[in-house]
Amino acid sequence: MALRAVPHVEGGSTAGIETGSTRSKFGMVEDEVARCQEIAEDHPDAIALAGLHVHIGSQMTDIGLYVAAAEVVAEKAAAIKARFGDDFRHVNIGGGFPISYVKYNDQSPDIGYFHSDLEPGDVAAKVVPVLEGKLGADIEILTEPGRAMTSDSGLLLTRVEGLKRRDGTTWLYLDAGYNIIPESAFGWYFHMVTANRTGETNTDRFRVVGPLCDSIDVYFDMEGEAKVQELVDAKPDWAGDRALLEDKLVHMPGYRELPAATTSGDLVAILDTGAYQLELTNHYCGRPRPGAVMVGEDGSVKTIRRAETPADLWRGEEG
Repeated sequence: MALRAVPHVEGGSTAGIETGSTRSKFGMVEDEVARCQEIAEDHPDAIALAGLHVHIGSQMTDIGLYVAAAEVVAEKAAAIKARFGDDFRHVNIGGGFPISYVKYNDQSPDIGYFHSDLEPGDVAAKVVPVLEGKLGADIEILTEPGRAMTSDSGLLLTRVEGLKRRDGTTWLYLDAGYNIIPESAFGWYFHMVTANRTGETNTDRFRVVGPLCDSIDVYFDMEGEAKVQELVDAKPDWAGDRALLEDKLVHMPGYRELPAATTSGDLVAILDTGAYQLELTNHYCGRPRPGAVMVGEDGSVKTIRRAETPADLWRGEEG
């Protein structure tokens, strides 16, 4: 058995994927960890307390957060190891290692935690000495690379279904919305390129949206932008602090820079969708899920999930 403790480390990403504080549903606080140790001690023939686990969240770009979590693990694990001896064999420091969803540092002032130069090796170089210093070199150290391992292994090709112009802004309507990229609905950024216009250098800014019947089906932070405007309307004196409000409440750039000639029928590649997105696709608004192909190192293409048909929408229904 391994215990998952609350490391009381937070910050660095969006609250919905921070897992290191008591605001999160995960882990046990000190008295709960102590009680589990008592239970394990009372039942040595049934329970072997073998490890300690923490997790601080996902897409954490501040290496100091990993070090802080490692210090918590090292202290707690040393006490448990002293109590349970050789039964205690490993610590798990979690994961959440970030990737660079934004490809250029100067692309937008709103990149926040969507850009990072932090590599898993950088984390290891800082946290392993902390753990080994308290627990010895024989301790097994586990980690969970998560999106850092798989995100850049996949991309989504979506077609521009239509466009319109409003108040000098061009809106692009894609055939993939949050039924295909669910994380976009709660403020996650994915880089886009117009795949059939990669050589074009004349660019423009677009509002990019999906095809679904909700206003939240957009590739910008609809909720965050609305909250800022509501606050400024309620407190006109806050208008001078609008930049600060946007920094705290708006998590994605409002516009995407794409080739200016991007139009209906073009293919837009949404990058770094190899983590979570394929598994999260759904039938919302009666739209069949897309297929998936794998490209081999030799350039071969293999279908690994067929595209659905309308018949798949009612498969399993009765009556």
